[in-house]
Amino acid sequence: MSEVKNESVHNDTLPEKLRGKVIVANGAVYYSNEIPADDHELRAVISYARRKGIEEIKALPTTEFAKFYNENSKAVSESEVQEMGKNLIQRAHEAGASDIHIADHGSFSTVRTRNLGMMEDSGTLPAKVGEDLIRTIYNTMTQGASSSFSETERQDGRMKREYLPKEVHSVRVHTEPIQSLMASGDKGTFMALRLLYDITGVTGTLEERFAALGYTPAHISIFQYLSNRSGMTLFSGPTGSGKTTAYKHYLESGAETYRDKAYMSIESPPEYPMERVNQVHVDGNDALGWKRAIKGAMRSDPDVIGVGEILDGETALAALDAAQTGHSILTSMHASSALDVITRLAGLLNNADKKDPRDLICDHSICAGLVHQRLVAILCPKCKMPLTAYRDMDKENSLRRKHLPEPVLKRLLKAVDIKNHMETIHVRGEGCSHCNGKGFLGRTVVAEVIATDHTLLSHLRKHDFTRAHRHWLEEQGGKSFVQHAIQLIEEGKLDPFETEKKLGLPLNYDKVSSNYSLSASDISEISGQGS
Repeated sequence: MSEVKNESVHNDTLPEKLRGKVIVANGAVYYSNEIPADDHELRAVISYARRKGIEEIKALPTTEFAKFYNENSKAVSESEVQEMGKNLIQRAHEAGASDIHIADHGSFSTVRTRNLGMMEDSGTLPAKVGEDLIRTIYNTMTQGASSSFSETERQDGRMKREYLPKEVHSVRVHTEPIQSLMASGDKGTFMALRLLYDITGVTGTLEERFAALGYTPAHISIFQYLSNRSGMTLFSGPTGSGKTTAYKHYLESGAETYRDKAYMSIESPPEYPMERVNQVHVDGNDALGWKRAIKGAMRSDPDVIGVGEILDGETALAALDAAQTGHSILTSMHASSALDVITRLAGLLNNADKKDPRDLICDHSICAGLVHQRLVAILCPKCKMPLTAYRDMDKENSLRRKHLPEPVLKRLLKAVDIKNHMETIHVRGEGCSHCNGKGFLGRTVVAEVIATDHTLLSHLRKHDFTRAHRHWLEEQGGKSFVQHAIQLIEEGKLDPFETEKKLGLPLNYDKVSSNYSLSASDISEISGQGS
């Protein structure tokens, strides 16, 4: 993504003697050379900027600095700031970014984007321009916002369609107060913008759509079973794991295939348009609004109900009530694995004062399927390098140290079937024109999908995770999302180092912890320090 351009400057957060003599712009700190380089207040500004990722420092002659400062300090109107916001979204979309982060640090603001799951610096804004941009986006370009922008509150909303490229269905807006030593009152603001657009462009059956997302034939077979039964199927994963996209394709493909069924989706607000699915907008994110919407949906004669996300116990209870009536329910929530969904759901119900929540959840007629997914970057086929080439490099080679650190290599060799896949495993290369120098091209799902049965749910009802997990692996032939990732690494599709970062677990975790107990030597092996 191209660097954010400077639009205006406000210097009131800088120390008095530095105002008009220091400016952060174009990813660098500029200062007039009339200020001694060892001035303690200047050094404090420079030190803070470096901690926020700005390394370049430039001293300019007084007259040259004055000209540069004036060129970067023109006043702008609200409409110009709105245009800046529109351009920011447009450039992010063109670069394939999923998120934009704007952080107002007072004396300057930083803009970063997430592309293929990785953060990239995208520029700086002088002084309080970031605050102007954040305030304008929230106050004038966002709908569904609870109130006007406040620097001291956590706030949410969605950007209005009129400000978005046609390919971007919606943009989630979230703000957080942050500690910032260079801001007035030491308080800055962080804004996250999540761009929602379906980059797969796939249509058709559930099989066609989920294969395009990266699910295996075994996963898809389970999804096809779940789409034909009542009860609740729960998607899980961390933020940015593609849950919303999978949710959309599951409902939309079902509505297309089973035209004799009525499909309804409850969201706050709807994020993707869905063909043949009636989408209900829940005003706000309060539990009562979700509860009322779910109860309203049950009176609307649906066969399948989607509940965008479960965030609290009241919403969970309402969704479970709907599942008890014989409806097919699809929903999502944050959890660390498919089986952990039960623990997370039970915790939410406990918070809602529901006694013995597992007795309700672990009912085979209610809990149908458990899904966990993460997104990992796919290696560029043009510039990826074979593992054998990296192993032949000296251990101190800069490319090897950057893309395949020694502990990662040790864990990789323990995790994969090296005898049969030594020649097929590949590692991120230096980047090329085909992938815009990134070394990656697109993302895919790594997942675990469970069709529950009486035995598995009985173990989970008794809090016996080990027996439930063993039953899934041994009796149902289940594979964890780590095992799915290992399979794709062996096929040369995924980079070991970048994949491990997204898994949140070492590559060799499943093999080392297969007996559900870790010894000191096991921990050494997982860390990559063992032989």
